[in-house]
Order: sequence, then structure tokens, then C-alpha cells
Amino acid sequence: MTGSGTVKDSRSPAQIAATQTYNTAKGLRVAADNPFRKDNRIRARQAFDGGTLGPQDQQWQFRELQTLAANDAFAWVVSTSMNYGKSPAFKKKCRQAAKSLLNWLLDFPGETWDERWFASGLDEAPKTGLDELSKRLRLRRQLISLGMTSLVRARLVRPSYEWLFSAQQWQNSRGAGTFLDVAEPEQTARMRALPQYRAAHELVRRNAENAIARILVRTGKRIGQLTGEDILAYSHTARMNQRHAKEHLAWELLVALGPLAGELPTLRAAWHANVANRRHTVETLVGRYGIPESGVRKLLIDYLEELKPNMDYSSLEGLAYRLVRLFWAEVLAINPAQENLRLTPQVAAEWRERVKVTLEGLPRRETDSTYFAVRALYRDLAEWSHEQPERWAVWVAPIPLPRADSKAASKQRRQVVARMQQRTRALTPLLPAFMRSAEDLREKGAKLLERALSATHGEVFTVDGVTYRRHDPPVRTKIDVRVRTWAEVLAADDEATPPVPVGKRADITAVEADGFWGWAVAATFKETGCGSKSYSNSRSCPCIIMWLRPPTP
Repeated sequence: MTGSGTVKDSRSPAQIAATQTYNTAKGLRVAADNPFRKDNRIRARQAFDGGTLGPQDQQWQFRELQTLAANDAFAWVVSTSMNYGKSPAFKKKCRQAAKSLLNWLLDFPGETWDERWFASGLDEAPKTGLDELSKRLRLRRQLISLGMTSLVRARLVRPSYEWLFSAQQWQNSRGAGTFLDVAEPEQTARMRALPQYRAAHELVRRNAENAIARILVRTGKRIGQLTGEDILAYSHTARMNQRHAKEHLAWELLVALGPLAGELPTLRAAWHANVANRRHTVETLVGRYGIPESGVRKLLIDYLEELKPNMDYSSLEGLAYRLVRLFWAEVLAINPAQENLRLTPQVAAEWRERVKVTLEGLPRRETDSTYFAVRALYRDLAEWSHEQPERWAVWVAPIPLPRADSKAASKQRRQVVARMQQRTRALTPLLPAFMRSAEDLREKGAKLLERALSATHGEVFTVDGVTYRRHDPPVRTKIDVRVRTWAEVLAADDEATPPVPVGKRADITAVEADGFWGWAVAATFKETGCGSKSYSNSRSCPCIIMWLRPPTP
């Protein structure tokens, strides 16, 4: 303290400047997208890597771009963008957009453009960041969108997969196709000439190109530098939404093209051969549901870390879903100001009602496991607080579940088991007839497809009392290849069962596939005695999906 009564700041000038920069950047940072929907339900995330820097691989082709000065970065972005449009109007807009966005990013801390991008908050606001930045910079939304897309295309910034999945400016710019044509013209042409690509449906091709483009942007590599780990990491990230079946062709194309020549032939085989690396960390299991940073979030991570050594991964993943998604995320939806586990009776009662309904508004079939997981959390914290009070005691709170609910759940479980056993006793005598029916459907489907394939467009034929007329719709792909066989049902005998009503067109390919796979599932149940849940798990078993001959000495 000086003689005038003021307190002297003991920090160095560099520390003071760093603090001022941090506070300034915090005020400029774009707000992240709201994790809740309009109906107050938590929003499904497209991926779980939002806000995190991309992989720092040594083969990162465009690493030197990250440290370019502002003027050099501007020149690089403009020169690269000219490959996407050469008109004077486009060039003028591109220059204005790139300059405005780069100048704005310079206000954020970081030694690289990637670091400034993530510090700005744009990566965590793929849906609302564009509008907010447009208002701040007082520029048209289309201009800001062009600036963001130009920076990504120029490889100056590497957004997260979540941003690439969710940002409309990337989707609307036909980002994947045009990006591949410009960034990898020779490899893209070779890829599109491959038999696997030409035989695929147009939608499957587009999905494969989208996947490859996202991986190139995120990793900063060229196609020839991609590895199996890059594709598996993308697949691992994308599997939390409904995109997990959309990168299989991408893997097969890269195997045929050369970069993955030494890998297994399919992504499914590689995925299951890489079991250990595909497991998420506890922090990722918690973070995937988008709950905000708080003491309870850290508590849930610590709690799951304590249980992890004594649990298999599937059980740990299920427990994280129940505690984070079904419990704490719902509590925050009811009371966003909730800071601890001590719920008021009103919040606890409303949570018990909300958890009984799915996001689609349908009754949740099973809530007992969620109730038991929450009860175990509260009891474990109370017990552990005696051994480590400094760590756990602050979180001890009354259990938000009446004891009567546990008794009712036990009674309900016994009733469910009794109904299952009774159903088994009633249906077992019908198994031979069921198998005969499955075999009959398989044979009829195969016969129908064989006859339809031998018919020409407009030809009328009859199979099992049903009269069909072959129909070949116009081909919508660039190559003359059809993946489906269609026929219109003209008439049916009284005892015949057509696949669709008379007058409608039937997808004969799907009829045959349904018959075959229905028989295959029924035969698997019969021969193994497994239930539907065990069968669902066994479908992903590597020994069923693919058998590889062991190498000979």
C-alpha cells in the first residue's frame, strides 16, 4: 500500500496486459448456441467436439498458414477464393468479407488463426453466431457467411466437426463438392471414376464426399495423407447422431484410392478391430449432452471417474446417460438456476413427471433404472462424505425420490418378468409354424425378384397368384445403373397376398430383402436361443461381420 492509501498492483506489466486482453476478448466473444430447444428440452448435438482445437498432427499440410500476418492471411484467403468464383462482384464481396472477419478475429488472444477462431466463440455458435456477428459488424448476413466459408475453404481455420455438421453457411455453399473439386482436383476425379463410387446411389456418394471434405478441413491434410485413424476419429465423433452409417463408402473409396490401402477393406471391420480406441472418456460422455460448466457438472465427472474402474464401458455409458441427460439436464430445464443437488419438492416432483416422457412426447417405457441411478448417486455421496468430507460432503442432499417409488418399481419388475415367462410358454409351441412361415416368405421373395429381373419394362407376369407389370422409372444418376427393381400390382387372386395393395407399385428388391433378413433373424434366434437385445449386440461382433483368413507363414 502506498502513502496515499491505494493498493499497488503486484503484477508485471505483461500480466496486466494479458488480463486486459482476456477481459476484452471475453466481452467480444460470441455467445454459444442455446443448448435448450423452444420447448425447454435439451437440444440434440450434431457432434461433441465443438470449441476444441483440431488434431496437431505432424503431417498437417497447412500448418504454416496459422502464423501468417493479417495482410498475408488476407491475400491468401482472397487468392484461394478466386477458385470458387471469378466475377468482379464476387471478388469484391470476398475481399470485403475476408477483411472484416480477419480484423475482427485479431481482437482475440492466440498465436494462430485457429486459436483466435475458437477464442471468438464462433465454433460453439454454428446456428446463431452468424446473425450475432452480422449485427456487431453491421454487415449483411450473406457477407459474413461468405467470409466464414472463405476462411474455411482457404484452410486458415479448422472448425470442429460439430460446426461443419451444423453451420448452414457451410451446407448451403455446397461446401463439400466444390471444396473437393478445388482442393483435390486430381484425387477427386480418380475417386469418382472408381467402380465403388459409380455403383453407389447419388445420395450415398454425396455423403461420402461430405465426410471426406469434413475430415480434410478438420485435419488440415491432403487426401493422400489421410490415415485410418483420421477416418475412425471422424466416425467416432459422428456416431452420436444419425450420421454413423454415412461414412462407410468414404472408407472404401480411400482404400481403393490408395491412402488406406493397408487397412481393412470396410469401415465396419476396422471399427470393431479398434474397440479400445473407440471408447469415450468420462469427460466426453458428460460433455456430449451440452450441460453448462458448473460445480455439479464437475461432480458428475468425478463421480463417474470413481466408478469407472469397476464398470464395463457399456454400463458406464448408460449410467452417464441417465445421470446427465435424464437427470441433471432435465433439472436444469426445469430450474436453470439450480446450483446443487438439493432439489425443492416442486422441482423434484416435476422432474419425476418429465422423465416419464421421451423427447418425442411418448411415454418412456422404463424409468426404474434412472431412479435407481439417481438414488445410488445420492447414497454414494453421503457414504463417501465420511471418508473424504472435503471432497464430497458439500454435495450431500436429500434423495429426490420417495421410498414408495422404489417399492413400486420392484413390484413392476416382478410383473414384467412374469409376463415375459407367460409369453414364452404361450409362444414356444408356435415356433415350428413361425419358422415355416419365415422360410416360405424368403423363398417367395427370392422367386419374385428372380422373375421380375427377367422381365422387361412394361412386361406383365404372374407369381404366386399375383399379377405384376415391370416398371423401370427414369434413371436419376449420371450412370445408367438401377439399384431397385419395381413392379406394379395389377391383380391378385382371392387367396393370394400381394406385397402392396392392387394398383400400387412394389419395391421388389425390398420385398426380397425383407423376406431374407426376416428368415435370417428368426433362424438366429432359433439356433442360438438368444433374445432380441443379445442379438442386437451380436450383430456388431467382428466374428459375424467379417472373417479374415489368418496370415500364413
